[in-house]
Amino acid sequence: MADFVIEGRAYTVESKEPGVSEAALADFEHQHQLRLPEQLRAYYLRFNGGLPYPVDLPEYSAIGLRLVWAEGVRGARGGDMAYFSGLFKINHPNPSLDYASTWHDFKHRVPAGYLGFGSDPSGSLFLIGTAEHNVGEIFFWSRQYEADVGGGEAPSDVNIAFVAPSFKDMLLAMRVEPADDETVEQWIARVYST
Repeated sequence: MADFVIEGRAYTVESKEPGVSEAALADFEHQHQLRLPEQLRAYYLRFNGGLPYPVDLPEYSAIGLRLVWAEGVRGARGGDMAYFSGLFKINHPNPSLDYASTWHDFKHRVPAGYLGFGSDPSGSLFLIGTAEHNVGEIFFWSRQYEADVGGGEAPSDVNIAFVAPSFKDMLLAMRVEPADDETVEQWIARVYST
């Protein structure tokens, strides 16, 4: 049974918890001095974290998302797709799943104007824009190509790829992982052809 439907596409949410209360969400936003973009905020009011999974994908397949890199950036060497593992949970007792704990560990490594909200299996982040020029847009931050903050390098966009214009568009863009005999380029051409 579907947990929600967007533009005719049904989703279940794996590893979900009941939504966060308005008070808890407002407290989270106050602690981090931000306001979550509305689509992500609405998701958290209904589901606390978890993995929104399109029911039209084969069961147990990984969720792939196309990455669009700016020309010549360091992160582009990492490839044109990423896997989505799910959203962090607000006020979760396990620090590795808790939104605030996870973001505390990463925020100094990501440039201003972004907020991490989920991850891929390797610990790279999915970000949502919070600056005036990118609010609500979805991005991917590659841990592999991040700035050497400990060595004095400032975080920049060299390891950040564009994913979708909104959280809703990200959900609609979720696709099954590439087939074993398929290159990423062939996969992108096949699943993102429409």
